[in-house]
Amino acid sequence: MAAISIYKLSTLYQHARKRKQSLRWPMVRATLEAGSAHPVQDVESDRITWTWNQPFHYGVGNETYTGVYTEGGFSEPDVQRRLELFAESPFFVRYNPDNPTDYFVSPYRDVRENAE
Repeated sequence: MAAISIYKLSTLYQHARKRKQSLRWPMVRATLEAGSAHPVQDVESDRITWTWNQPFHYGVGNETYTGVYTEGGFSEPDVQRRLELFAESPFFVRYNPDNPTDYFVSPYRDVRENAE
């Protein structure tokens, strides 16, 4: 169990670090592809939650890059609502200008920023 918790902490730290770093990166609008949802059983609590994967692609210069945004921990109705909401909303990607394959998606932050 301790190994799982250490792994989760490490993952959260890496995510937070990249999120902060991405604030300095350019942002482009991405095109969404068909998203999908699936149940996941939590190994610590034995609880089943739903995870959603949202594939997308974005252009930088004359090149097109692909990615997947994943979010989890939802009930099935909640994840279905998110799939519908994201299909109707603008979706932005921040990319590393030195390596456009390196991207970060923060849909709630970046949609707000572009709405202002």
